[in-house]
Amino acid sequence: MAAGDELEQAGLDFDTAMRRIHVREADGRLVSGVPAFVVIWRRLPAYRLLAGGVERLGLTRPLEWGYARFAERRYRKRCRDGACGIGR
Repeated sequence: MAAGDELEQAGLDFDTAMRRIHVREADGRLVSGVPAFVVIWRRLPAYRLLAGGVERLGLTRPLEWGYARFAERRYRKRCRDGACGIGR
């Protein structure tokens, strides 16, 4: 399946997909931002403690605040540098 087809199936357009990290859970749910990192970390042995700590300490929301700002700046910089055209 082509990347564009997978994005369409997930209900994402290219720009939305490039702005933030997205992960599909085993049950099919699509998550983005810090919750997506937590999904990934839960599956990596060296990061499982980090995932648990973020969840137990209720850090998802404050980290999401910071990630949203970082991701937007990163997206704008990459587009300025011409990387946003990749995959189109």
